[in-house]
Amino acid sequence: MAEDITVRPGRTTRRSAAKRRTTRATPKSRVRTAPRRAAAARSTPSSRSTPSSRTAPSRVSDKIDFRSIATTQDSLKRIRFGQRQVSPMLNEVYRSSPTRALKLSKAIVQRKTTAKNGEAEAHSLIDWGRGAGTRQRRMVCRAFRESRSNVLMVHGISELQKRDARAYMKDYFAAGGDMKSVVQWLQVVGHVMRKHRGKQPDTDGFVVDAAKWVADKVEDTVDAIGDAVNAVVDAVVSAGKSLANALAEAAGWAVDKVTDLVDALIEAGKRAADILAEALRKGVAVLQKFVKALIAAGRTVREIMTWVARQAINTVKAVVKALAGAGRSVAEIMREAVKFASNALKAAAQALWQATKKLADILVSIARKAASIIRTVLEGLLAVGVQLVSAVREICAKVAEGFRKGFFEGLIALGKTPLAILKAALKAGGAILGLAVAVFMEIWGGHRPLTAAERKEAKRVFGASIDLSRVKVAVASVPADIVNWLNGNRPFTTMYIINFASGTRIDMGTLIHELTHVWQGVVAGPVYMVEALHSQFFGRGYQVTDADLDAANGKLAALEREQQAVVVERYWRYRWGGGSGDWRKYYPLARQVYKAATTRAPQRYRRDIPVSRRVSPRVVRVAEPRLVRAR
Repeated sequence: MAEDITVRPGRTTRRSAAKRRTTRATPKSRVRTAPRRAAAARSTPSSRSTPSSRTAPSRVSDKIDFRSIATTQDSLKRIRFGQRQVSPMLNEVYRSSPTRALKLSKAIVQRKTTAKNGEAEAHSLIDWGRGAGTRQRRMVCRAFRESRSNVLMVHGISELQKRDARAYMKDYFAAGGDMKSVVQWLQVVGHVMRKHRGKQPDTDGFVVDAAKWVADKVEDTVDAIGDAVNAVVDAVVSAGKSLANALAEAAGWAVDKVTDLVDALIEAGKRAADILAEALRKGVAVLQKFVKALIAAGRTVREIMTWVARQAINTVKAVVKALAGAGRSVAEIMREAVKFASNALKAAAQALWQATKKLADILVSIARKAASIIRTVLEGLLAVGVQLVSAVREICAKVAEGFRKGFFEGLIALGKTPLAILKAALKAGGAILGLAVAVFMEIWGGHRPLTAAERKEAKRVFGASIDLSRVKVAVASVPADIVNWLNGNRPFTTMYIINFASGTRIDMGTLIHELTHVWQGVVAGPVYMVEALHSQFFGRGYQVTDADLDAANGKLAALEREQQAVVVERYWRYRWGGGSGDWRKYYPLARQVYKAATTRAPQRYRRDIPVSRRVSPRVVRVAEPRLVRAR
């Protein structure tokens, strides 16, 4: 029998020709066994099968209608699309068509408010981009941007780890994202932080729903706000953007919104100085707005003034005006400004006066400072239009008596003559003139307190109505000599200073006369000086007759100022000074300047008496000199 050799891969068989012929002649149905028929049936394609069904199983994405965003959303709803399907479906669709993947991404983003788990799906979309690659991340960013949901995109980035957030933020800007949405997110978050230390966040020009959504999400995780803000700011900087870019976007905002942004930036570790430096790069108007926002956010005047101390003069003025506009007091601002160099201090004082017109407050705030500071501030104020009359008036009327001398010395150091200062005081009013003269007497006069003998006689007449320890007698004063010459060589009183010509022997009666003017200043204020001058030149002057006493009807105030002093002087002279007149007719009027001193008598308590039953110390009045009637 002839043999046929059949060679097949992996094996060699020998079959006889007869057997081969027998096999060809036998029907297939008889030769094949049941298992072979079943295998053949599985390998034979059905007459109803299509080519696609033979190559791959049916895909879920084939059931999506990608003609529009709306049809895509309807398809997702029909197939009951869920959060777990986001990643596998995007992988599948992106491989076949990035365009369709973009439509699918937009549909997912816009389902946020309509689908039950829309927020979770949007979060899964961002997470898919994080692990997919640069192109996929940019596609996701584009989907959020074209869906007007950039703020949500930024919020999603804030929830990532720093390394992922940096990569995502870089792709966000590369895909057309802007700083406006980043700044808006920071503002919303800052508002929530301020609320928890309410109004709804203002969303001018932004998607209101997106801002509210972010606010709600942040409210739910308020404890993690700091980490989220840090992640966003770090990612923005890593993407090549600066703080100045953020501040520029907020330049047109109201101060309340800027304050929210500032709160977020401070939470991210930015100092007030950093924020101010970047704001200054955007102009003075932006700087002033951020100064007010920093104050509203709880930053101190000291922080802001410490930064501005090293800036240009115009910047100093702008910041000081902004602080005044933010409601900071003159005293608070000047307390920090006095630490500046002279030029900066001068500029601060000028700006503060221009912003508030509170000249008295500025002067009072520096009253206790060094002479150089007072001189610098006065120089700055006079340079921007403050009139000498106004300065002298405020110094005399508002600055405490013990500190006026420093201001007058400062004016003199700036070239203002005493005569010019006195003329300015005269224009401000007679009372101001008297106070100004008193200051000059203090500057140049040789003053001494009352002697023991003078105090004894003064107490007889005035008792405790005058603080005799404050009374000074000027006896060696060049200005006093000049003024005495102008005043007819008569002594005169300016509040607590009694001025005599040099070398004058002080008469006790005259001293009592001048002390009466001191008493008038105590009870009526500086206006008494004007009234005394009027009495000298236009009134009764030093004339007191019995008719004047009768017309007074027992009231000292019914007499003119100089007449009052004459009555008290005669009363002392006739009663204690050896005069020959009748002091009794002056007594009813002169006694009105007397005030009894009050003292507390020492009290000893018995130890066996409870504290609750102890009687308070008795108040003892020192009796005034009584009128002794002749028998």
